[in-house]
Amino acid sequence: MMTNSEKVQMFELLMSTPEWAGNVKLPATAGRKVVLLLALLIDKGIKEKSEVFTLFPDGLSGDLQTFIQECLEKAGLKMTYDMVKALK
Repeated sequence: MMTNSEKVQMFELLMSTPEWAGNVKLPATAGRKVVLLLALLIDKGIKEKSEVFTLFPDGLSGDLQTFIQECLEKAGLKMTYDMVKALK
């Protein structure tokens, strides 16, 4: 089994290739429930430092948070998201 350090090195090696540097336009449609759940899962994973998030470079967590905030705004769920987070 690979150590966490080895996993991080493997992930960084994979992400360092030129084809990973570009942006992807996602013309996806998702229900509001999915957007809210995805936002909560990403937030929880980042805060609890789940194993998959320990593999990401530091800046990627900020990119994920920015992305999910944009999704919440487009879905009109920013206030709902804040209320659900306050329940914890």
